[in-house]
Amino acid sequence: MIERTQDEEAIPYQHGTYQGELKDGLPNGMGTYTCEQYTYKGFFSYGSMNGIGEIIEANGSRYKGGFRANQKYGQGTYTHPNGAYYVGSWEKGDRHGQGIFYLPDGSKKEGLWLEDRFVMENRLLSRICGWILVPVNCQVHDTRRFSAHQMT
Repeated sequence: MIERTQDEEAIPYQHGTYQGELKDGLPNGMGTYTCEQYTYKGFFSYGSMNGIGEIIEANGSRYKGGFRANQKYGQGTYTHPNGAYYVGSWEKGDRHGQGIFYLPDGSKKEGLWLEDRFVMENRLLSRICGWILVPVNCQVHDTRRFSAHQMT
């Protein structure tokens, strides 16, 4: 049975407040969680951010896409307040898999990301059996972590 917070009133939850659907006293279904660091609006499953949602952080950055166990997961878009943004795959809260990072100056880094590090550029190669992703020249780039605010 799906419950709702009384009159859609926000209730204390963890280190903030929650407003939305409940099951067994936990956020479950569509809801909004707000704390000092961010506001999340999206789907919950037994108290965890799971499914599609959006986080808007106190500094103005935002992420819209998939979540699993309170972390960015699957496909999503992260936008930094300076205009830089990343579109692509996420795992355990990190850029991981195929993605494109667009910088405010119009340049971009497109390719493979592993644990939030840009690893190599990729291109699609047509084969008889279909499209396959392969590295171009196996050129490995600097694997130090970087973020949008370091690029400005």
